[in-house]
Amino acid sequence: MVSICDKDGLTKFALDSLDKSIAEVRDDLHDIQRALHAKPELAFEEHFAHDTCSAYMKKQGFQVTTSAHGLATAWRAEYEVGQGGPVVGYHSESELWRHKLDLAR
Repeated sequence: MVSICDKDGLTKFALDSLDKSIAEVRDDLHDIQRALHAKPELAFEEHFAHDTCSAYMKKQGFQVTTSAHGLATAWRAEYEVGQGGPVVGYHSESELWRHKLDLAR
């Protein structure tokens, strides 16, 4: 087994692995970004974003819970590899409030 951390932080192996993983999905993520940008949705109405992002995560092999935590537009993706080791969490918000855009008029 190769360690991903040493006393100075992430090892070159870990950083190279991250770079490779990001490169493999970069085009997909840019496509998703462009699709979401082309179809802005207001707070708690992000159904296209919910469906687009959760479908992509399912395609990547994640166990996805849609309409998570009692919110129709929330989703949760989990990916487990073996037992032990590090746990990585990532939280993202994408909220476009009506008053910030002055669209309420």
